[in-house]
Amino acid sequence: MLKGIVTVEGSDNFGVFVYLDKTTNYDISDRDGKFELNGFKIGKTYNLIFQKEDYPEIKKKIKIDREINFIDIKIVKTQYKKVIKQKVLGKINSAIKKDIFINFVNKGYGIIVKPNKKFTEELEEGKYTAKIIQEGSKIKKIKFTVKNSKTNLGTMKLFPEKDTKRLELIFNQKIKHGYLYLYKDSLLVYSNKLINNRFLRINNLEKGSYNLEIRSLNYKLYSTEINLMKNNSLKINLNRLLDKDSIYLELFPENKKMEAKIYLNNIILEKVKNIKNLYSFTGLQKNKKYDIEISSPKYKKFISKGIRPGETLEVNLKRDIKGAILAGTVYPFNKKAKIMILDIDKREILAKTTSNENGNYEIELNKLDNSGRKMIRFYSDGFKELKRYISLKKGEYIKEYNVGLEPLKTSIKGEVTLKKEDKGEVLVIIKELNLWQYTKNKKYYFNNIPKGKYTLQFKKVGYLSVEKTINLKNKEEIKSNVKLVGIGKIVVTSNVKNYKLSINGKNYQSKEYVFNLDTGLGKKIIGISKSGYKIYQTKLTLENPNQVKMVKVNLIKKSDYVLGIKNRLLEIDKMIKESRIDSAELKIYELEHMNLNKEYMKKLNSRKVNLKKIKNRIFDSDRKIIKNIKNVKEEIDKMEKLDISYYEKRKRLEEKYKMSLEYLENIIKDNPHTTLRKKIYKLEGDIYKKLGMTQTAKIYYEK
Repeated sequence: MLKGIVTVEGSDNFGVFVYLDKTTNYDISDRDGKFELNGFKIGKTYNLIFQKEDYPEIKKKIKIDREINFIDIKIVKTQYKKVIKQKVLGKINSAIKKDIFINFVNKGYGIIVKPNKKFTEELEEGKYTAKIIQEGSKIKKIKFTVKNSKTNLGTMKLFPEKDTKRLELIFNQKIKHGYLYLYKDSLLVYSNKLINNRFLRINNLEKGSYNLEIRSLNYKLYSTEINLMKNNSLKINLNRLLDKDSIYLELFPENKKMEAKIYLNNIILEKVKNIKNLYSFTGLQKNKKYDIEISSPKYKKFISKGIRPGETLEVNLKRDIKGAILAGTVYPFNKKAKIMILDIDKREILAKTTSNENGNYEIELNKLDNSGRKMIRFYSDGFKELKRYISLKKGEYIKEYNVGLEPLKTSIKGEVTLKKEDKGEVLVIIKELNLWQYTKNKKYYFNNIPKGKYTLQFKKVGYLSVEKTINLKNKEEIKSNVKLVGIGKIVVTSNVKNYKLSINGKNYQSKEYVFNLDTGLGKKIIGISKSGYKIYQTKLTLENPNQVKMVKVNLIKKSDYVLGIKNRLLEIDKMIKESRIDSAELKIYELEHMNLNKEYMKKLNSRKVNLKKIKNRIFDSDRKIIKNIKNVKEEIDKMEKLDISYYEKRKRLEEKYKMSLEYLENIIKDNPHTTLRKKIYKLEGDIYKKLGMTQTAKIYYEK
């Protein structure tokens, strides 16, 4: 037994949560601060842990050396003590002029410094692991300790990022369901799920050799080595598995390693380990039935019998729950919370865990005793302790048991809304403090912020940046939600300088040939004009953040424009006169899309009427020609079927072939604008082929 008294400075001694880290027993101190604990072994050393709201967690190492042990402990109140911060000096040199982000690993925030300039920041005492990040430079990792005097990190240097390359994959068939893995030196450097893909681009790959693997349902495993020394495009043709000799497996949950076995007549044929997502057993006998068994730790075994080759088996493993499971998210996400399920009648800790860096947790009770009241407890330094009574049933899996902890210190939190399908991170900066962090699940949280006036900046590529000003009072929690508006880019290239643009009614002036504009998503009506030139108009739609749309403009002088219309009308007149129907129709189509005024539209319509008359005349003559061609074919076929001697038939046919060729040539000569030229040339080619004149036949076929 361990007996003790805990004294709390500045508060009553009641309500201190006390437990030994390697045991399941806990106690809560009474009004005198007394507590008792059991369930440990003599001669062993334990960490004794004390937790009280608005006080730091205390850990004290104790050795149990007798039947009854005594301990006194004092918890010092820190509510009125200022957080101790010390100066940290340093300088980071870089050839790139962009801001440098120092990310403190596992602390959920970072600071911003300028390159090639000395910086001074105040940080809490303790050990730090940091990543130094600058766009275009290699990431640098450092470790340092902030002590009770100023800490000088010295001068550090960032080097340009390695020359990276791009790999583009073009699939000859649409990948409806598959997975792609890219390995370098046997290490997985990239993976992606493929759903209805025909194209995939992978950016920022280092030069070198890679192994590419693609697993797709109903296709053989694709594996190849890629030597990436420059930007590369690779065409991929997957080989389909023979449906008759394969059984396909779709495995869920995704990316969970599993073991699969296949049996025939209760004899195991094959066993594979560490498979995930997709797999296929191949080379099976199509007239046999097989049994499949799938297993994975913490999941119930899956067995399916009587599966024939050619079938696809969807396997969704269920958790093997001995007691009960509770899962969810603790907000704020970047303050690791300790979660316990307690039996408050027996003073027993049934299960405990800690939320991860994204605030997610899963706590499992291996056994569930229905007696006793159950409580779930959430605890994190700087937040109010949260307790809730819960009712759990054996085999129950409760998801989305989400909670929010109330801070005891001054804090800023909020949620950033993006385009619905965008789940990426947003950079949130407190400008005056040079503090920054990335959102997790669209949420951000800064704790222990001094009172004052601050500017919050929200940034993400493909969205308009947002700034908000807040006034923070002592011990106040401010919630600031924002919605970022997606933006794309319109790039206009013109053949002239100094032109005006109108985009959805807003006017711009471009002094150069190229004009760039970052603008919101949606439909855009664009007008481009210049004095003495014909106005150019077009429409486009920006659908996704960071999308770029090009507009190529060839502005035409009004005088050239009018002259161009007149010349086109003259060309149409000539084509109509020569009965060149297709060419005339193409020119008319071009003019119809040149925004003609009423005068020129009237002139164009009169030519369309004339062209229609010519077309009707030609179509009338073509109907007669079709009938004549049919007669030629029938006469040749009839003669080829005559029951006469070979010599006599050959003589008559040669005469008929020559007469037919002469007749067909006269048709073309008398009807130079017929639409049946190709048909006539094809028939002439067939006749020359029958005469044995293959080269001449080829010439006519090519016509």
